[in-house]
Amino acid sequence: FQAEDGIRDIGVTGVQTCALPILLAGSAVTFAGSMVANALGVAYTIGMARLLAPPAYADLVTLLSLLGVASLPASTIQTVVARATALAIGRNEPDGGRQVLTRIGSGVAVAAAIAFLCTLAAVPWLGGFLQLGEVASLWPFAAVLGLGLLHPLLRGLAQGQARYALLTAVGLLDSVGKVAGGTFLVWAGLGVTGAVSALLGASIASLGTAFHYLRAQLRVPDRSDPGGLTGDHTIPATGTTTSSLDWRDALGTLGG
Repeated sequence: FQAEDGIRDIGVTGVQTCALPILLAGSAVTFAGSMVANALGVAYTIGMARLLAPPAYADLVTLLSLLGVASLPASTIQTVVARATALAIGRNEPDGGRQVLTRIGSGVAVAAAIAFLCTLAAVPWLGGFLQLGEVASLWPFAAVLGLGLLHPLLRGLAQGQARYALLTAVGLLDSVGKVAGGTFLVWAGLGVTGAVSALLGASIASLGTAFHYLRAQLRVPDRSDPGGLTGDHTIPATGTTTSSLDWRDALGTLGG
C-alpha cells in the first residue's frame, strides 16, 4: 500500500519480492469497481429510458454505441503504454514512465486533435446520416471522442505501475459523472445534449484526476534521489536507458 497525496493506492513503485498479495488486493479492488460501474450502467440505462422520449433515447443509444466503437482503437494505446512502463520498471529506469509518454504522447495528442476536428467538420453530415433529432449533441460528442484518445496514456501509465486503486477510482469517476450529471441535465430539460455534456464533464474530471496523481511521474526526477521515481534500486541498472514501444502489442489488441 502506498499513501500519496491523500489517496491510498495499491501499486508497485519498484521491484517487489512478493507480488501475489499485491495482485490479489489489486484484483479485489478492480473487481469491486467493475461491479459498481456495472450497477451504475444499469441505473443509467433505466433512468435515461424513463426521462427521455423514445426518439431522444434512440439518439442517445446511437451516440453511445458510436462512442464505444470509436474508442476500441484507444485500448491499444493503453496496452502499449502499460507494457512499456512495466518493462521500464523492470529495468530500473528512473524516468521510464515519462520517457514512454514523451515518445508516444505527441502522436496520440495529434490523433486526438484530428479526431476532434474531423468530427466537428462532419457534424452536419453525421447528424443527417444518423438521423439524430438533436444535432447539437454532436458538438460535445466531438470533444468526448478526442479526449477518449488521451485517457489511455495516463491509464496505461497507472496500469504499468500496477496502481489498481487509481485505475478503479478514475473509472468510477467516469461512471458517476455520466450517471449523476446526465440524469440531472436531462431532468433539467437539456435532453440528449445534456447527457452528452455530462459525459464530457466526467471525461475531463477523470483525466484531470489521473494527471494529478501521476504528475510526479511526468516531471524530470531529482537525480539526487538514489531511488528516483521507481523506488529503491534492487536490481542494477542496465545499459539500456530507453524502453522500446512494441507496436505488435497494439496490433494484437486491435485485432482481438
